[in-house]
Amino acid sequence: MASDKTALMFGLTETFKDAIAEWAQTNDRSTADVCRQAIAEYIDYDLAGEQTGRENRGRPTKYASPEERKQAQKNREIAKRELVKNLLREHEAAIKAKAIAALQATSDANDQA
Repeated sequence: MASDKTALMFGLTETFKDAIAEWAQTNDRSTADVCRQAIAEYIDYDLAGEQTGRENRGRPTKYASPEERKQAQKNREIAKRELVKNLLREHEAAIKAKAIAALQATSDANDQA
């Protein structure tokens, strides 16, 4: 699904940016939504038929909150560590045998020299 959206970037002072962000947070809106609405009102443009906000990006949000995302990430890291532990446990004998063989080969090479 192709999007007909485009981005508009413009420079602004840090103070102005902070003021927009503060107003948006106070009013429970995104800074992009605040800017979009303000520009539309300034040029007398009707946003009624426009797609705005995260819900219309074409793909759903994967996690409901940042906390849920962090917990899922933590769970994946735990699962990875467990997998590594299990693989090392399963192949411990083979790993040790290879290490011993390598040490013996090095020792034999040093003895011959």
